[in-house]
Amino acid sequence: MEQVEKKQLKEIFKDFNYNSYILNSKIQDINLYKKKNMLEIKIETDRIISIKDINAFEKYLTKRFLLQDVSIIVKYEEGIDADFISEWENILEYLSYKHPLTKALLKNSKIEIDNNKVNINLPFSGSDILNAQGINSIISDIIFKTYSKKYKVNFIDNTSESIKKTYQETTKKMQDNIILKFKNKLEEEDKASDGKNENQMQNKNEENKTQNENKIKEITAKNSDNNQTEENIEPEEITPLILGRNQNIKEQLTKIIDVSIDSGKICLEGEIINTDSRELKSGKFLFMFDLYDGTSTITCKAFIEKDKFKTITRKN
Repeated sequence: MEQVEKKQLKEIFKDFNYNSYILNSKIQDINLYKKKNMLEIKIETDRIISIKDINAFEKYLTKRFLLQDVSIIVKYEEGIDADFISEWENILEYLSYKHPLTKALLKNSKIEIDNNKVNINLPFSGSDILNAQGINSIISDIIFKTYSKKYKVNFIDNTSESIKKTYQETTKKMQDNIILKFKNKLEEEDKASDGKNENQMQNKNEENKTQNENKIKEITAKNSDNNQTEENIEPEEITPLILGRNQNIKEQLTKIIDVSIDSGKICLEGEIINTDSRELKSGKFLFMFDLYDGTSTITCKAFIEKDKFKTITRKN
């Protein structure tokens, strides 16, 4: 049977405008996984390819074909030894692109080879977090796919008290920056809404205030014989939800430590450890609470109607 000549990347992806030897690599196999919306390409090369070039090609494919993920597997010709140790900083940049919150934990880390193991000496104490996120397996997979070498990855903490303190301060600073960005965005939206509807909302608030006062008087009069308070006459809770209409949440849980500005719609689970609130010009209440899930803490906000505020906050 006649062997089919393998094509180079530059012959298939002609609009990939990038100056790299990766374009001369030959395509060994291409697989498209529709359910995962992922493209896998296996290439073979007679020269070492930088992970920076791999990253650039993956970004191009993701954008060009609207993919969720791209996996490039490199196979080197016999006799070529791809040194990934010298590329460690580039590997970290590649990793932080796909997993942003690993950047702070792995920054300034050093690696050592011990037989079939890669020991990563961390500048801080963060091995528990990295292992919980499966970053050890991810790094092992990157080394195998990009450099054709199989290693088991271990993280080694720096247990120095001064280093631990620096790590905690750095982590807190990152969390505070993320929270501040969310807070500023919410306040900007609130101000814009207040400025646009201030006159209308003022009239509506006065009307709602009168209606609420009349309702309270009516309820108090009906229950005066039984000496019931306003709280006693409220209907019993028929749902475990504190706020919301549907408790059938289908989204996959996200760890707070994995949350970034680009996370979009997410589902969190944790313990409320602190609350605060303030009344807005619109008549609504801005309810703020800190949520802790064992990995980190994040400040959440909700805009609540005035007549529902007491009922909702009493459940916390």
